[in-house]
Amino acid sequence: MEEAPRSRANRLYRLLLRVLPFDFRSDFGRDMEQTFRDQAAEAERREGRMGLLRLWLETFTGIFRIAPGEHWQMLRQDTRYALRMMRKNLGFTAVAVLTLALGVGANTAIFSMIHGTLLRPLPYVRSDELLMLRQQALKAGIPDLAYSVAEINDYRQQNHTLSAVVEYHHMQFTLFGRDEAERVQTGVVSANFFDVFGVRPLLGRTFLPADEQPGAPPVLVLSYEYW
Repeated sequence: MEEAPRSRANRLYRLLLRVLPFDFRSDFGRDMEQTFRDQAAEAERREGRMGLLRLWLETFTGIFRIAPGEHWQMLRQDTRYALRMMRKNLGFTAVAVLTLALGVGANTAIFSMIHGTLLRPLPYVRSDELLMLRQQALKAGIPDLAYSVAEINDYRQQNHTLSAVVEYHHMQFTLFGRDEAERVQTGVVSANFFDVFGVRPLLGRTFLPADEQPGAPPVLVLSYEYW
């Protein structure tokens, strides 16, 4: 075999050995490389190119056959060693396990929050086009000032960009009618709220324009959880 092909064959064989565990390569890698070089030279001398091809086929088959067993053996040895060390140092083991549990729990909570608030699309029609309008009273030191009904109507009348403007704010009410009063969290919305978000009720109806007129009787839409 010429020098250049021999060098490429050696590099390919070393790359193939990476399938085996690191400790196994450290102990037997050099001997296996030397044995392969000797076998390659002998195969080429006896059978030429066909002998080299047959040797490479046997080499690939052999390495991929023994690699899983060697990895499993190394894993068993490392696991037994780790368990022995953990039994000898129970205090350190408890601290390490607790630290890992807290780290995994914190990462899971952070990822869940980011996924729920930033990555996962909102469960509404054309949710990527939604935006929130805010107004400020900087001189009064109020960064987020609530809207009055008149202001919302002004926005609706003068709006030439948005397809619709809805209103939402939350309030707490005391609900009577049972054995005892119950404090409930509610959202106060404009009549077009559910239509803009593409939400349909399972039972009954949502709000009508007449429901937000002055003097109209109160109308409630119960969430599925509360119902």
